[in-house]
Amino acid sequence: MSTTLSATNLTDLDRAQDRELLIGNGLGGYTALSPLGAPGRRYHGLLVAALQPPVARTVLVGPTMLWARADGDWLPLFSFEIEPGHFSPKLGAPLHQVSVGVGGVTKEWALLNGRLTERFSAIPGANAVLLSLHLDAAATSGVDLLLRLTATAHDHHDALSGDLACAETHVDQGAQQGSWQMSSSWPAVRVRCDGGDLSTDAGVIRGLFHRHDAARVEADRSDYAVPLRWSVRLKPGESASLLVATEGGKIGRPPDELFAGMASGGGAALLAESEAHDRDLLTRAQSVGDGADAAIAASEELQALVLAADDFLVRRRIPATPGPADPAAPVGWSVIAGYPWFNDWGRDTAIALRGLTLATGRPEIGATVLRSFAPWVRRGLLPNNFPDRVDEMPEYHTIDAPLWYIEAARAHVAATGDHALGAELLPTLLSIIVAYRDGTDFGTRVSPMSSMITPIACERASVRDSFAPRCRGLPMWLMALTAMTLPFDRISSSPSVSEAT
Repeated sequence: MSTTLSATNLTDLDRAQDRELLIGNGLGGYTALSPLGAPGRRYHGLLVAALQPPVARTVLVGPTMLWARADGDWLPLFSFEIEPGHFSPKLGAPLHQVSVGVGGVTKEWALLNGRLTERFSAIPGANAVLLSLHLDAAATSGVDLLLRLTATAHDHHDALSGDLACAETHVDQGAQQGSWQMSSSWPAVRVRCDGGDLSTDAGVIRGLFHRHDAARVEADRSDYAVPLRWSVRLKPGESASLLVATEGGKIGRPPDELFAGMASGGGAALLAESEAHDRDLLTRAQSVGDGADAAIAASEELQALVLAADDFLVRRRIPATPGPADPAAPVGWSVIAGYPWFNDWGRDTAIALRGLTLATGRPEIGATVLRSFAPWVRRGLLPNNFPDRVDEMPEYHTIDAPLWYIEAARAHVAATGDHALGAELLPTLLSIIVAYRDGTDFGTRVSPMSSMITPIACERASVRDSFAPRCRGLPMWLMALTAMTLPFDRISSSPSVSEAT
């Protein structure tokens, strides 16, 4: 139930660093690193939290530094890229395998005395990640482990460098808890372990190179503070876990809830919860029929796609009418257009909704997404993208998003038979059709001569003519989409939505 990189893929550090591992938490936050543990982008980190889900994504915890000692020296189980193609420290043990599947990202280290498993699991619905360590029962001796945590605090589009220091660092060894806060402008990061000892640390890791950002000619260096360390000894067959969490923007599960669960059941309970969540996703996807059961069971790639689809479905408060965030608005669902750069986009949501929800056996989420976006339709247009903060208005500059929304609604009702949802959405869908007949913002309308959208823009329209390239004619797919979603032969003489209904 995974996609796997074998030792053959990981021996060449330069090739391994090109790979990226990402798991989402259902709020828009995520964990992202390379197989080596190095941050290949400034967007990477152990915990990138959505402070206003699903946006205001903030890198709070950087890469981890794991060291292991069996009988002799401390061996680094990580390697950072310091300069292009130059890695330090050198890996102290072979990285046998890296996989992404049920329960998150798993790395297997081939120590001289046995196999050590390092796992990163996103906690569903929380700005939190669980790091689990397990020494194989067949190991010939125990192992001492030291994990140093790195800290930063910046919007995930930015990079941070300089003489970094945490304003506050705290450890309560009796409770096996600790925390740090970079400044009063940023939320505290809290940690809890179920074995070993937490202690304060110090220092700054300087100038880590982000190769993927360098390739885009963007800021490609970051510094990280080192606030805390975790020390634990594992005997053969033993496990230990560390939970790293911050607040969930009054949508996600709070750290106190997660810490209480860890206090009663240890990290194993949270890991079991994450695994159960992923297995439920696979079970539901296998229940959709048309051979999905056998196909998904036989294909690691299809299983990986099902789990990856869940990363793109995120929670968001949806106000009754378009406008800034309403903290009392109900929580709905939205779709992240792409990691790590994009927020939720109306166009991408409408296009991807069938695959993310119907094909995965989660039609109730698809229905909620359709309901969530209906209030945002404004004069026939759907938001193209939502901004980085929930208190800002989205941008309405896409010519085809409303048409994709109509098609998404049609496909959902056809697949589920949920005609009550169709009736609920009908006024919104008809308002879009009538707006395209009479003219939306930016003058977009369907020509009465050709029944095609006037060629103002290929995909987007804007108040500024320079923003949207003019076209000679329309792309074939847009012509087909227009013909499929705008039934002007049935409403061309209706002056209003109510009469069209």
